[in-house]
Amino acid sequence: MKFTKRLILLVLILFISVLYGCTETTSENTNIEAQKRFVGGSSGVVTSVSTDKSNNLVGVGESFSYMVDVKNTGEYDLQANDYIVKLLIPQDPGVFEGGTYGELTLNNENVASGTGLNPDGSTIPNGEFEIKTIPLKWASVTKPVDYDLSYRYCYKYETRADSILCKKSDLQGRISDDEKNTGCSYPEFGSSISQTTHNSNGPVQFSNLVQTIQNADSMRFTFDLSIIGGGNVGLADQGRDELTRCEWRPNDVTSDKVTVTIKSEAGLVECDNLKQSTHSTEGNLDVLVGIVEFNDESSTSKKISCKYKPENIGNAHDNLELKATYDYAKTETLSEQIKFLKSNHTTINSR
Repeated sequence: MKFTKRLILLVLILFISVLYGCTETTSENTNIEAQKRFVGGSSGVVTSVSTDKSNNLVGVGESFSYMVDVKNTGEYDLQANDYIVKLLIPQDPGVFEGGTYGELTLNNENVASGTGLNPDGSTIPNGEFEIKTIPLKWASVTKPVDYDLSYRYCYKYETRADSILCKKSDLQGRISDDEKNTGCSYPEFGSSISQTTHNSNGPVQFSNLVQTIQNADSMRFTFDLSIIGGGNVGLADQGRDELTRCEWRPNDVTSDKVTVTIKSEAGLVECDNLKQSTHSTEGNLDVLVGIVEFNDESSTSKKISCKYKPENIGNAHDNLELKATYDYAKTETLSEQIKFLKSNHTTINSR
């Protein structure tokens, strides 16, 4: 009988322990995140270049064109003339009949929509287009040339990101039981907490959002803004023509800069290293717009530090929306060489 009572007591203790342990894990580790509304990624606009000749073989006297295939894999719609590409081709006066071409500059004439998520979670098809150069004719008869074609493309783009800021009723006090049950990850005074950030697809990305308590009435958050994929950035909508756009020179006041917009329910936000910043309101949102300056073209990441005084303490968290607007440019070389032949391609094939 005593053994049975002890067994029942042991089972009861184990049951309570398991129940208590599960409850604690749920309240401590369940983290509220911003709703994911982006496909994500960092590819942005993908460019590929080829010729309209099989295997890129061009014989003497043959006309050919360069083909530029552009696919908007990101989540921002390219408007007409948002995209330009410069083909850097041989400048030898005897190379082409009808003229010397150091550069051929092309742009998109139509809208190319980006991808995205529909309300049901399905993916929106991305837009793509093809640009074809004017016909060129290979005229040199002195020697064959294996040419590595370089090209530089540039496009205006935006990256958006969503996150949250968790807030406590007593910034310097302990996290209350009610706050634990909200599922929000609160920082303790003197420590920090990371919040998840969801990015749209683009070659500039937000990451590493960290929230801390600064003092009794204010909080601070930091995040990184990074350039992905080896390209360069500059301010968009600067009124330059297609020949000079994205051709940033040393000490250019528009190069290595990105416009950042921060929309927050958390109250007035001030950022230490956001230049030329301005405030406005949009409904119940505070809107801060400023410029992030990278140190130089070799710098690919910048940390932004912001402070705010939480408002509407009754809410467990505030939504945070981030947006980067920029021109992105990159120079690449065709993966397969173009072979300009010494004689006619058709004659060679017939032998």
